[in-house]
Amino acid sequence: GMNRDELLTRPVALPPKVFERSGIEIVYPQEPSGGAWIACNGQGNLLALLNWSGSESHNLGEKRRTRGLAIPELIGLTDLSATDSHFHQMNLDGLFPFRLVGVFRSEKVINEWRWDGTAKQFLRLSWARKHWFSSSLSDSLAEKERGRAFEAVAGEPAAGSNGWVRRLHRSHVPGP
Repeated sequence: GMNRDELLTRPVALPPKVFERSGIEIVYPQEPSGGAWIACNGQGNLLALLNWSGSESHNLGEKRRTRGLAIPELIGLTDLSATDSHFHQMNLDGLFPFRLVGVFRSEKVINEWRWDGTAKQFLRLSWARKHWFSSSLSDSLAEKERGRAFEAVAGEPAAGSNGWVRRLHRSHVPGP
């Protein structure tokens, strides 16, 4: 499960739509900007975009493009190799820092690409349950607090079910 950010000035999220690119079916909720924050394709690949407040980059200047444009550009590719190659060729100038998580089901690989505003980074992760947290104030604080909220309910019998994930995402522990 993934939450869209809760920026109050952001337009209401649009429902996902099915598109086709080069014979591959892709599904994502397209934002008015043309971008997306999450998408999957018929190959079983998933991409999710998170803002990266943990980046050490400063003086990023003015945002000239939306980070969400990376997902429609990449989700139509068939596998990790093609996605990774294309990502490393992309011009990301003008985009604020982000983390892009890629789950490649047929290859059983999870990757995280990072853009800190000046340079790209790449992490290969094990094929295991992972959690990512993002906050415009502090990614590390969000990870700490939301990680605690997750651990508090991880042992429940319904853990992992759709209802359980939705309830977890609606919770505001430690807040109201």
